[in-house]
Amino acid sequence: MKKILCLLLAILALLPVVSCNGSEPSEQQTHPPQTEQEPTAPVTQSAPKPEVPPVKPTAEIDLQTVYLYVGDTYELPYTFGKGVAEDAVLPWSSSRDCVTVKDGTVTAVKEGYAIVSAGGSTTCHVRVLPETLPSLMITTNGVEIDSKETYTDCFVSVMSESGDFDKLMMAGGIRLRGNSTFRYPKKPFRIKFNSKQSLLGLNGGAKCKSWVLLAEYLDDSFIRNATAHSIASILLEEYSTDWCYVNLYVNNKHLGVYVLCEQSQINEHRVDIEEAGVDSTELQSGYLFELEGGNPPDTRPYIIYDHFEILHFYSGNPHSYVTTNTGKYGKLYFEFKNDDLSPEQVAYATKYFQSIFDVLCYATFKGEYYAIDRETAELIPSDATTAEEAISAVIDVESVARMYILGELMCNNDEHYKSFYFWFDLSEGGTGKLTFGCPWDYDGATVVWATENWQPTNKYFSAKRQVLYAAITYNEFFRVRVRELWEEFYALTNGFEDVLSVMDRTSDYYEQDFKADAKLWEPNHPQKEWKDMTIQWLRDRIAWLNEQFTAFPGLPGEDDTTTENGEEKQ
Repeated sequence: MKKILCLLLAILALLPVVSCNGSEPSEQQTHPPQTEQEPTAPVTQSAPKPEVPPVKPTAEIDLQTVYLYVGDTYELPYTFGKGVAEDAVLPWSSSRDCVTVKDGTVTAVKEGYAIVSAGGSTTCHVRVLPETLPSLMITTNGVEIDSKETYTDCFVSVMSESGDFDKLMMAGGIRLRGNSTFRYPKKPFRIKFNSKQSLLGLNGGAKCKSWVLLAEYLDDSFIRNATAHSIASILLEEYSTDWCYVNLYVNNKHLGVYVLCEQSQINEHRVDIEEAGVDSTELQSGYLFELEGGNPPDTRPYIIYDHFEILHFYSGNPHSYVTTNTGKYGKLYFEFKNDDLSPEQVAYATKYFQSIFDVLCYATFKGEYYAIDRETAELIPSDATTAEEAISAVIDVESVARMYILGELMCNNDEHYKSFYFWFDLSEGGTGKLTFGCPWDYDGATVVWATENWQPTNKYFSAKRQVLYAAITYNEFFRVRVRELWEEFYALTNGFEDVLSVMDRTSDYYEQDFKADAKLWEPNHPQKEWKDMTIQWLRDRIAWLNEQFTAFPGLPGEDDTTTENGEEKQ
């Protein structure tokens, strides 16, 4: 027993030694010298870097509209998207087969329209004009079209060169239209279809009820309206009408060559503003105006101003260029073009328009800055510290600058007293700013009305005649913006020659059609001769404006050395 007890004690005595040395290497292992080492950080796996997707090749097209004839090619100006290499292959595409596009060069294949894209956010609307004029045929079952107010029931058919736009027997009504042109032998017309229709691909194929046929009786060149609207489609961001020449037949009788255009109206495809309607109590809505001179409108509400007195009051008559604008019409009528309005809406919009004009003139001529209370349409103090801030808060200056360039370029005789459109939209989605657009009625452009003398190409026109331009062009910030826009579009259009070259060829394509029209209506001048003179006048005018606008901080007319007839002063 003692032996067993001693053995157990011996084993217990050995346990601490085994415990302390159990992890030691065996005696045969080599023991390296012990050295102190810095503790090592634990190794961690770094997260994989996300793959950066390659930049998608895109480009922004710098022109929004181009007109071409079949067979023409045109190199679209464009800017590569951010981060896109300049040797990248761009995804050019066309929405319709009337054009092809390769590396930015558009080729017109057949009559029609197409939206051309390079994958960016901007596109170009390309209209291909036909080599052979479309025919627009109207039948009234022999009933005479003799009223400006009452529509005569009719059916309208269209036959196009390509056949892509042929339509038969569209039901609607037709009436006379125009301020003075309806009194001439060749009548202009307005068509209103029973249901919305697209015609000949105008405005990207937009469907609308109302369309216009311009007779061009007063324009022997036949190109003034088409040229103005072509330039407007490049210059303006706001709506401007599309156009197309047609041969018009009424009850199987050929009436000659007309220009098919869109009706100037509130419409989602035209002047796209909110219209509350006469049955609504809402005052803060959209309002469209047309400037009308001479006599007040017969049926629509209007605003009347004596603009001589207004400008004299604000300016104190220190600047002759302001007080000598406007021609013979002292009183101006601003006609509401909404479908229908309540008396409360008319009163509110009248007050709001007056307040806009007050803001413009107080800031321009008196250095006093106001805003407008939308609830009451009354003037209130403004936080603005400059005329630019005050004016830009109530006027879409960009739209005014673009329309001003068009006005100076075309020297449109009417714009100071009629056929001049603007609007403001005070609805929740509207800007509330006075906006210019929807240019119209250029058959009297480039020449002195009723005399056939050409306007001077070396004299400011719109800034000295149109009441709103006369006020806003007094501001240097506005003139600087005009200069910037002019330089931009002058470069993009080769000095607007891209437009003029298309219009210059109208006689070549439609020579026989114009001759047939001349046999019907006996114009004073041959179309080709008058077209050539108009094109040359426009080229001279553009050259002069390019010199003036390059240094345009100066006031229009400050250093004018010409008389009203464009002759040098002695």
